[in-house]
Amino acid sequence: MFNEDEVLVLLRAAVEREGNQVAFAKRHGLERSGLNMILNGKRPVTEKIIKALGLHRVYAAPEYDPR
Repeated sequence: MFNEDEVLVLLRAAVEREGNQVAFAKRHGLERSGLNMILNGKRPVTEKIIKALGLHRVYAAPEYDPR
């Protein structure tokens, strides 16, 4: 499982592999401006970004502590 900061690291690496934000956005059907806002922490990671990275969003309950 990854937290949002870790997903951003993966996203930055994917954008770099693609060449730039324009190329990544075009390949995955995203708006470059929205992608830029996500990379700069001004918007949360979207489902489209998660899908573009080949990830799934999961929800996990905290471990139960019977104390």
